[in-house]
Amino acid sequence: MSGGEASLLLIAVFVAAGLACVLRPPDRLLRRLGVPIEPTGEERRTAEQRARGLLRQMLGATEYDRLVKRGYLDIASPSIPSRLYRVPYFQGMVEVIAQGARKSKTWALTDAGREEARRRENISACHAAEAHTPLL
Repeated sequence: MSGGEASLLLIAVFVAAGLACVLRPPDRLLRRLGVPIEPTGEERRTAEQRARGLLRQMLGATEYDRLVKRGYLDIASPSIPSRLYRVPYFQGMVEVIAQGARKSKTWALTDAGREEARRRENISACHAAEAHTPLL
């Protein structure tokens, strides 16, 4: 192979590598540029473990175990004595229970649903903990 052919082959390799980066840039580069990308499986597992740890820390071991076993957490309303909010452990709707009967009104666990609930009545697990409202 002559010097010209080797140079041409080297240029072709660099062009191919450059095209590969343009068409499918490495995730690290995209993250550094601030481009939102889906988290890897390992990142997702780590985030979920941290979230479960924080929830357990905030609720306490007994209340956390009850939440996992039941699949929901009942939070007493700080402003309406006969009302409680049933918050699912996983994604779902927050049920409003008044005087032992489920009301038809529920809030989705989305940003819009949380904002609606906050506007109507400032409820959250943090609020309940801060106000020392008993969790049922």
